[in-house]
Amino acid sequence: MNCYYIKSCNQTADFLTVTGRNEEGFFVRIIRDLDGYEEIIDEFMTTELFESCIRTGYLIKAEGDTAAIA
Repeated sequence: MNCYYIKSCNQTADFLTVTGRNEEGFFVRIIRDLDGYEEIIDEFMTTELFESCIRTGYLIKAEGDTAAIA
């Protein structure tokens, strides 16, 4: 599973994990830390949207041990 940091303007620790893929896009899990409250959202992103987020820097691939994120 690939993990990505989500760029945000409110300085929260938000992460996106790719949990699956099909021919149209990616199944993702978004984990947001809101002042100690963890919000988990499971979504689908089209390939076009996902690649656009990577290209614009909205998603940045996490390096190293990301098992704790997932």
